[in-house]
Amino acid sequence: LCLLFLVPTLVFGVSDDFTVRTFIGADTTPPTTPTLITAIPLSTTQISLSWSTSTDDSLLSGYQVWRDAVQVATTTSVTFVDLGLTPSTTYSYTVRAFDVFGNYSSTSNAVATTTFAVAIVSTTTESNTSYGSRASGSVTVQVVPQVAAASVSFDTKKPTRYVLRYGLTSSYELGVSAGGTLTRVHKTLLEGLFPQTRYFYELIVYEADGTTYARSNGSFTTLQSTDSEGLPNVTNLRARVTGESVKLTWENPATDPSFSGVRIVRSHLFYPQHTRDGFLVFEGEGTVFTDTDAFVYGEDAYYTVFVYDDAGHTSSGAVVVVRRDGTMPKPNVSEPIATRSPLFLFSDVSFIQDGSVVQAQDLLVDGMVRVRIPYEKLPTHLKTVLFTIEDVHGEVSTYLLRANSEKTFYEAVFTSMYTPQTARGTLVLYDFTKRLMYTASGELVFSVRTEGIGSYTLGRLPVTLAIPSEVITFIFFLCLFSVISFLLLLRKRRTHR
Repeated sequence: LCLLFLVPTLVFGVSDDFTVRTFIGADTTPPTTPTLITAIPLSTTQISLSWSTSTDDSLLSGYQVWRDAVQVATTTSVTFVDLGLTPSTTYSYTVRAFDVFGNYSSTSNAVATTTFAVAIVSTTTESNTSYGSRASGSVTVQVVPQVAAASVSFDTKKPTRYVLRYGLTSSYELGVSAGGTLTRVHKTLLEGLFPQTRYFYELIVYEADGTTYARSNGSFTTLQSTDSEGLPNVTNLRARVTGESVKLTWENPATDPSFSGVRIVRSHLFYPQHTRDGFLVFEGEGTVFTDTDAFVYGEDAYYTVFVYDDAGHTSSGAVVVVRRDGTMPKPNVSEPIATRSPLFLFSDVSFIQDGSVVQAQDLLVDGMVRVRIPYEKLPTHLKTVLFTIEDVHGEVSTYLLRANSEKTFYEAVFTSMYTPQTARGTLVLYDFTKRLMYTASGELVFSVRTEGIGSYTLGRLPVTLAIPSEVITFIFFLCLFSVISFLLLLRKRRTHR
C-alpha cells in the first residue's frame, strides 16, 4: 500500500527543478534547395522530371514544380511527369521545396529539354477564284496535331487576315477560328478535339480590301491518347469546406498493380476533363489533400481526381464540386432537368464485371465495374458525360465518362460498393452547345458472390448466404451418423424388450 503512494511521489514528486518548453513564433528556416537532376522527354507530349530530396528543421511538406516560370504541380514526390505538352517544343523546369510553416527554399537549378517531334502535315494550295475574287498568292499550311488539339500556321507575302473552319466532315461543322489582324505570320490553336480523329479544315486568306488572297483545304488526324481505358478511378471522393479551404479525401484502387498515384486538377468553371484542363493542385499516392487556395478564382471549386500509372496513362476521372458557403452548386442550364431524356434511357447504360456484361441488378460487391453508353447515343459536339452513384446513406460518387479509342462507347471504371445494397445510378449529359442537361436514372443492386447454396433478400438489400462445400459435406455426414446412431439405439431397445 505504501508503494501506491511512493511511486507517484518518485515519478511526479515536488521539485524545485523542472523544464518548461515554449514555442515562441513560427519556424522561419526554409528547407534546403533541391537539385533538379533530370528532365527527360518520354514522348511528343510528356517530360519526366526527377530531383534530390530536400531537408527541413521542422517538417517538409512538398515541392512545387515550375515550367517556364509557371507553377504546374505541387507534389510530395521527387519525380513528376509533365503531360499535355506540345511536340518539338523546349521547356525549362525548376523546383523549390516548402515546409508546414510556409517557408520556401530558393529555386533549384533550371533544366531544359525538348519534346519529341511529330510528322507535320503540310499542304500547299494555290488560291482559286471560286469566290468571285481575284487570286494573288498561295499559302503553305502547316498543321501539327496533338492529342486533343492542333496547331495551324502559315505565312503570306503581304499582310493578310484569315478565316479557318474545321469539323469532322467537309461541312466544317465544329467551329471557326478567325484572325482579324493584318499580318504576314499567322498561327492558331484548335482545341477541344478528340484523340486519334480525322478533322477537315478550310482556310480562306483575305487581303486588306477583302479580296481573296488564297484558299486551302486539307485534313489532319490527332494523336493517340495516352490515357488508359482500363485504369480504375478512386472511390469515395468527398469534399468538405472549412473557411477558405477544401479538404478532399478518397480511396485509391488497392487491387490495381499499375497504380502509381493520383493527380487532382481544380477549375472554377466546370469539371476538368483532363490533367491539362485546370490547375494541378496535388500529385502523389496519398488519400487526403487540403486545398488552401480553393476559392481564389471563384465561388465554386470543381475537382477531378485522375489515377495514373508508370506509363503516364490516366483514368477517366472522379469528380466533386463545392461552393464557398458549403452548399452544392446548381447546374447552369437554361431548361428544366429531364428525368427521362429523349436522347437516351437508363437501359442504354451497360455494365461489365469480370469480363462479362451484367444487368444493373446483378452487380457484385468489392469488384471493378466498367460503366458505358454507346457512342452514337450522344451528340458529337462539346459535352460532359457523368455517371453518379448514390448509396443507401445518401453519399454520392461521380465519375467522368470518356470515349474509348474505337469510339464505340463512353466509359468509366470504378470499384463497386463494399457492402450488399441497392443504390441509385444516374447518367448525366451536359450539352454545352444547347445549354441543356439530360439525365436517366435506375437501380443498381450490389450483392456478394455466391460460393455455395442458398440465398435470400432482406428487404431491399440483397444478402447471399454462402456455405462452403466442405461445411455441407460435414453436415451431411453428421446427419447420416446421427440417423444411423438413432436406428441402432432403437433396435437395441427393441431387442431388450
